[in-house]
Amino acid sequence: MKKIVQPLWFIFTVMPTAFLFHFLEYEKHIAGIIPLIGCALYILCVSFLASFMKIRWVLLLNIFSALISFILAQYFITDDGGWFKPFGRDTVIWITAAVSLILQLIGRQCCKELFFQKA
Repeated sequence: MKKIVQPLWFIFTVMPTAFLFHFLEYEKHIAGIIPLIGCALYILCVSFLASFMKIRWVLLLNIFSALISFILAQYFITDDGGWFKPFGRDTVIWITAAVSLILQLIGRQCCKELFFQKA
């Protein structure tokens, strides 16, 4: 099972989700509940997959993903002061990545408690 989970987790975790969320929200003007549902499903899937991984890899790859998101945002999302009020584009990308990491860690722990209890 771990041989299947590791590549899936790697692919899902390396995706620059903080960038994708704000790119779709800013450039495509997709608002409402749809992006939030997508983010919630993503967090649930990645949390479950991360429950098979060591915590250091979860942290390392999420930091890498945040860095990729930050670099992509520099090139593809304009720093519109009115849209990203009061923090600015760069800070919002880092905050989104941090919230995503925290939710993944919480979900990871919940999945470990629910699915991998020792008798």
